[in-house]
Amino acid sequence: MAPPVASRQTDFCHPGLMNIEGTYTLQASPEEVWQCLTDKAVLRHALPGLTQIEERGKETYAISLSIQQAPLAGTYTGQLRITDRHAPYYCHFTLEGAETTNAISGEGTLHLNERHGNTVLAYKGNITFGQLVPPLVTRGAAKLLTQQFFIALAEQLRQRQEQQPASTHPQTDDLIILSSHASSSNGEVASPVSLKVVRLLRLGEGDPEQEVLWAARLRQASILSGLLFLVWLGTRLPRRA
Repeated sequence: MAPPVASRQTDFCHPGLMNIEGTYTLQASPEEVWQCLTDKAVLRHALPGLTQIEERGKETYAISLSIQQAPLAGTYTGQLRITDRHAPYYCHFTLEGAETTNAISGEGTLHLNERHGNTVLAYKGNITFGQLVPPLVTRGAAKLLTQQFFIALAEQLRQRQEQQPASTHPQTDDLIILSSHASSSNGEVASPVSLKVVRLLRLGEGDPEQEVLWAARLRQASILSGLLFLVWLGTRLPRRA
């Protein structure tokens, strides 16, 4: 059976079922985003109205969602099951609710892709709130909850990044950045230019501490050479009578 036909039959069997999909860009790596998505404490803060997320078995959680705004006002319950995951890039889940008017159900997938140091999260799935909620209301609620979730998730990521040690800096291919000015254990300061020369000449044999020492020596040698040049230049200038 062709996918479009199957989709129409599913919508017919469940009038409140609504398909949703979209993308959202987060300023963090896929690993960082994945850690937040699998952290129950983060989800409680990020997902609007989430009042319960309790582990009931392997990859299975009981959830409860409380919505205050009409016409969806009420508490919706369901069972979330992770059916497939490939950390930190892919996840498929199902949401099963009991046969009650306040059950939430559906399924979806999450794809995380790294792009220019950020993470593009693509989501796709369907959801239904109870048996009496019309599709138009479900669509609006799902869109609002999704937007609020990603805004809150981005804030959680920002807070985590601010809590990381300030001394942690990524290493580049051209030079080593330890602080605004790299320094060795004895206090010698090395400029980024001298560090780059040391790495090109491989004077430190790949050891960051030795590279800083060599860079400081080169800087001192260049200063001394400059002073000697000035002394020599002074001896060559004609003296006044």
